Amino acid sequence: MKKSFLVCTLLLLGLQTLRSQEVINMMFYNILRYPTVGDASRIDDLQAILEFSEPDLFMICELNNETGANNIETMMQTLNPNYVAAPYWDTVSDDTGNNSNELQNLIFYDNTKFILEDQDVVVTYLRDFNHYTLKLNTVNQNTDPILIHVFVCHLKASSGSTNEQLRLDMALDFTTYLNSLNSDAHVILAGDFNVYSDNEPAYQEFLNQNNVITLLDPAERPGEWHNNVDFIDVWSQSTHATAGGSYSSGGFDDRFDFILASGNVLDGSIFSYVQGSYVSVGNNLNPNCFNQSINSSDCDGVLYDLALREHLFNMSDHLPIQMQLSFSDNFLNMPSYELNNKDFELEFNQVEGILKVEVNSRIFGNESYLLIYNIMGQLISETAVGTDSTIFIQTDSLAAGQYMLKSNLSDYPPQKFIKY
Repeated sequence: MKKSFLVCTLLLLGLQTLRSQEVINMMFYNILRYPTVGDASRIDDLQAILEFSEPDLFMICELNNETGANNIETMMQTLNPNYVAAPYWDTVSDDTGNNSNELQNLIFYDNTKFILEDQDVVVTYLRDFNHYTLKLNTVNQNTDPILIHVFVCHLKASSGSTNEQLRLDMALDFTTYLNSLNSDAHVILAGDFNVYSDNEPAYQEFLNQNNVITLLDPAERPGEWHNNVDFIDVWSQSTHATAGGSYSSGGFDDRFDFILASGNVLDGSIFSYVQGSYVSVGNNLNPNCFNQSINSSDCDGVLYDLALREHLFNMSDHLPIQMQLSFSDNFLNMPSYELNNKDFELEFNQVEGILKVEVNSRIFGNESYLLIYNIMGQLISETAVGTDSTIFIQTDSLAAGQYMLKSNLSDYPPQKFIKY
């Protein structure tokens, strides 16, 4: 394949374009009754997952207690000392009304990028929603503050008309609460919805155009998700084919986990959705994965290796959902870029013209290449590395969407980037 070698003028133009945009990397994860289920090593599995995904905003459900929240915050600060948890609030989170309340929601965030302005609870008779008002820590926050309202929820599980009605009741409580916000508010709703198709009343209520704030599904994949391999790209449950412990069994065949957003978040004057960035982390889009455990060889693929899928298998019976937003302002405190002894690393994970990669010369040399794969696992291009410590890859020929960068010599995990 053709190797890419770029001149300095083109490099400077490309980097100037890149720095005009900032990116927010967000992730939602049902963490399966942490920390009471399983053993203490699950926190190590979560650490590996977060080290791979690097979310700026991490939203969770099925947190059991404040001890679990503290454990996660402590672990996350080993990855990035700027990670903090929102204050832990006990809310109503029952399935059966026995007041166990062990299905809590919470967010963790990078405090160089977000400031927690307020938090509240959307009360339902079954499980409450948590509401967090975040202000972006931007250069212009004093004169032009940017707020985003983040909601995290966990709707009633199981099929059947009774459970569908319970999910709808919760959704109606939420959309009624939205009346307290300005109609132009920026809203994110993340959660385990437990819905089986786009026809479910709760899902339709979230997207109801008559609401004060209408939410949209960035995946844009309406249909009958359950047991339909045509929708494997949006599946997130179950990571376990057989019963064991507290993990739901049945294998990979459902879309239960979502991140929805208001239209002005996905395509507005401030925010925009990064096309192709909505993914189920660990999902290799392999149709052989139908009804299999996520660590099965039937779920192999280029995007996510076995080591990461083992961590996902151990941590939960759900996969995390991840998506990126870009916005036009600039963060006040951008962290300095360092390689930190990794084999290679991207300077920016969103690009328009040029992908800049720092590499370790101890790994690379003659006959070494950086390989770009698309989300389907197809090899798109390869770029010779040689002995240079900085590599510039032209991406003008790539379609907008998500890609993975790998090395032909190193087992270092693929690095994601978005072409817009």
